[in-house]
Amino acid sequence: MSYIQLDEINEKNLLGAWIIKKRLVNSNNIDNIFAASSCLKFNKKSFIITTQDGTKNKGNWEIIREQEVIYNPQVKFHLTKQENANSIITNLMTDDDVNYKLILYFDNGLELVLEKDGTSPACK
Repeated sequence: MSYIQLDEINEKNLLGAWIIKKRLVNSNNIDNIFAASSCLKFNKKSFIITTQDGTKNKGNWEIIREQEVIYNPQVKFHLTKQENANSIITNLMTDDDVNYKLILYFDNGLELVLEKDGTSPACK
């Protein structure tokens, strides 16, 4: 797979349904909704996260760039007024502009490895 340059990543790269293939969880984030997720679907400005038990949660998201502090693009998730999640994109890879691999690292130490193949249906 070839890496997409971090400064070239935009919202369009994230749109679609992503299957969570791997998660690195620790005691600080085990109760985080993203730690129990199986699928994340990015729509334009909104997202749906499906947990392993089939529960769906909705919210809004945005890409933030502040290259003075963190070079990597950040993805901010807003679930409710009290619950937010902040992550950085550490890698986005593709060989054919159809199959993608995305790695998100959250500020609580959670790391998610996500994949989409361009033909995946919406999160079940």
